[in-house]
Amino acid sequence: ELVKKFMEATAKGYDFAISNPKESAEVLIKAVPELDKNLVIASQEYLSKEYQSDAPKWGEMKSSVWENYAKFMKSNGLIKKDLNIEEAFTNEFLPKK
Repeated sequence: ELVKKFMEATAKGYDFAISNPKESAEVLIKAVPELDKNLVIASQEYLSKEYQSDAPKWGEMKSSVWENYAKFMKSNGLIKKDLNIEEAFTNEFLPKK
């Protein structure tokens, strides 16, 4: 239940950032004023389109992405054995929209 509530709150934050890139950048700048304001705004303008670019909703994972990443890691010596994709992730805790 705790994880589900955390994921609901996180999804709300990402949904806000996706829909309101400039405002979400301003929230971050206010919380961390030492950041470069222009960089944060430019970054958020770009990232707001990428947070959910290939998924029906924020946070949803796909087996194909994990398979490709695991192959990359193994071929580059970052992991030694094959990754069990079925055990690598879950979408179980994502909010139901």
